[in-house]
Amino acid sequence: LVEGADDEGRELRLAMKPTAERILARFPAESRRPSGRCQIGFVEVGRDGGEERWHSYQLRPRGLRVVHRARPDPTSMVELLEDGAPLLAIAVSAERVRLWRWELGRISELSSWEADFRKGMWRERKARVSRDPATAQFPKAAGKDQLAQRLEANRERFLHDVGQRIAGEIPGGRVGAIVAFGDPDQVRKVVEGVGPGHVVRHGGEQDIVSEENERIAVRLDGMLDELNRSRELEQVRRALEAASAGGKASAGLQETMQALAEARVAHLLLDSERGFQPDEGAHPTWDEGGEPGELGPAMIDQALRTGARVTPVRG
Repeated sequence: LVEGADDEGRELRLAMKPTAERILARFPAESRRPSGRCQIGFVEVGRDGGEERWHSYQLRPRGLRVVHRARPDPTSMVELLEDGAPLLAIAVSAERVRLWRWELGRISELSSWEADFRKGMWRERKARVSRDPATAQFPKAAGKDQLAQRLEANRERFLHDVGQRIAGEIPGGRVGAIVAFGDPDQVRKVVEGVGPGHVVRHGGEQDIVSEENERIAVRLDGMLDELNRSRELEQVRRALEAASAGGKASAGLQETMQALAEARVAHLLLDSERGFQPDEGAHPTWDEGGEPGELGPAMIDQALRTGARVTPVRG
């Protein structure tokens, strides 16, 4: 940016260099750096300093981006909020279930349930001891089978009831994904209890019900890209279907820009890395002070200003 400022005039060049030095001073090469996997900064350009706002997150960013524009660029922040949208993780075993909430790289355990029955409650009564082995009565195989069936039925009832309780724990707001780990049959019982209103993905057959929170966070971090890309592409698919069917959706730059200008957008989906170039004269009136070739950030600005949700889509 400093090199590019040479073509923008003397005043900007004189202001850009000390601004870049302020930013680089925050990330020294050898000494201790700010904590967090991601740093987002909004830095005012000025020869003698200016306002700075820095935010630190544990979530891995999509990449390095440095932008100079008339207004702060919200793109990186919006990407981070979408990638870090809340996830629920469920660990399932036959007699214990745990529930975690992950958001922006941080995890916390919400609830844990254990079955209130014990194997001892179903222990088979011993047969009376007889002095004559020939007339003694011994436990029969049918009794053992009945015991196993009763125990399995209680386990299934426990898992189903826990699923209903998990449905009550799901917040009313947006949840990026719900992932369950454990034996497929046991996970299926929990999912049946959660109900059809929520999609629960099976994350694997591993028994992780005793793992520490940090280990659960590592597992989710490894799945994050796949979960987010699947969610984004599903949103795109629904939007395109609605647009082609004449529903409340638009596909294409000009129609979407018009909807944004009229504050009719509830959810904006766009490729934030694409260099949108509107037709001559189509630059929206709401992009005051915008620079050519950066219509994407301007669309995000307008969407946020009018209360719309924004999802920058990759792939």
